[in-house]
Amino acid sequence: MIRAPHAVASSRSSHRCRRGASRITRRNSGRSRRSSSTRLAQKQQEHIGRECHDDPTQHSRPSPVSRRCGSPWREYLGATGFRGRRYLQHRLGATDDRSARLLLRPALYRRTDRDRRDQCCRRRHGPEDRAPGRRRRSVPAREPAVIKKLQEGGVRYICGPTGSSQSLAALAVTTSSKTITTMYAIASEAGDGNRYPWHYQCTFNSDLQAEMASRYLVETLRLKKIGILQENTAYGEQVVAACQTILKKLGVAPVGVEVFPITAPDLNGYVGNLRKAGADGVLFWTGSTPITAKGFNSMHSQKYYPAIAGHSSLFADSLLDLVPAEALQNAAGTYYKTLTWSDKEDIGSRQLEFAKKANTFPETKETGVNVAASPFYDFLYLVRAAIVQEKSFDPEKVKRAMDATRDYKGLLGNLNFTPTNHAAISVEDMTMATLLSGRDPKAMSVFRKRAV
Repeated sequence: MIRAPHAVASSRSSHRCRRGASRITRRNSGRSRRSSSTRLAQKQQEHIGRECHDDPTQHSRPSPVSRRCGSPWREYLGATGFRGRRYLQHRLGATDDRSARLLLRPALYRRTDRDRRDQCCRRRHGPEDRAPGRRRRSVPAREPAVIKKLQEGGVRYICGPTGSSQSLAALAVTTSSKTITTMYAIASEAGDGNRYPWHYQCTFNSDLQAEMASRYLVETLRLKKIGILQENTAYGEQVVAACQTILKKLGVAPVGVEVFPITAPDLNGYVGNLRKAGADGVLFWTGSTPITAKGFNSMHSQKYYPAIAGHSSLFADSLLDLVPAEALQNAAGTYYKTLTWSDKEDIGSRQLEFAKKANTFPETKETGVNVAASPFYDFLYLVRAAIVQEKSFDPEKVKRAMDATRDYKGLLGNLNFTPTNHAAISVEDMTMATLLSGRDPKAMSVFRKRAV
């Protein structure tokens, strides 16, 4: 059959149109699937935002899901995407995204939707484009510049920063400029008076924590099979090295040392190895509440309940909501005697007065232990006493007076300094306290009951 030229052209063009239309349909279908999933995620975010409106730790205006911002599951627990969310729901025993997220609030959601919007702004426009009044996150590399700015304003006495990495970065500047400081750092080198003669460590350090926890398991509980569960960080390596030194002195060798990344989705394998090794006592070293909860939940899922000794971060109030009480019944953390009570000894009047003042701030409910255990309260009173004694604000004279401090009755214990030892707390000022006592009304978010 012979067709007219225009008919042939029409047939070819219709074929091209059909082929083009199919491509457009496939593209649109993919876009539709993506947009529908995004819309669903946005609706879930908005619903969660309305549910969390009364929670002071949550922002009431959730931002849309953004690929540039990343998934909240990755930010908090290292699980990403659809499979990650479903896995997280399974681990938490949640039925959907909303219940999983509610299980994690309030303490685990320190980064809000507003933080994620600020992060997007910084990526697009630079570090200065952020919401007015929002404080920058403390980064070790920034600390020297911050200290220098304070010094340019005539500041010669400084409290802070918080964190061992940030503090060690700042000490490089404060030492050379002869600025008297105390920093919330538990790294043992921060109390070395020879290395950092102008810094005063008014808290216990990692070496004392290692000694207290190790002696508690071996000498108090008389356990011989000790396992170590540590996070893969500089702090974890330092405190475990101190633990192994103490255990060697006590004549005990660890039956296993398990090192996990802080982004691990769970600790089942690490906990299982300690259980198979027969560890009846575990030194658990981590400073993160989410990873701590994973560790205890892994033990609970395996019906494995050894005696646990670890960092004071185990006292986080949210941990009691994320972990069954059965898994915490044998757990204890390092703490100060002055901030604990026992059946024979009550809490001191000065500490009670401090706790009442601290509880006037809403943040104390979750971080009361960190507030009370900070070095700043005792440091300010020490500096004041030295200034009054010397009748001068001259740092050289104040340092001389502080280096001669003996048996100063502080909030955290008896503080002592020498020219070469700037670690004020001794192991005699420390004790082990139970985790479950945090639910006792007597705790007031600050105190705990002694385990010994």
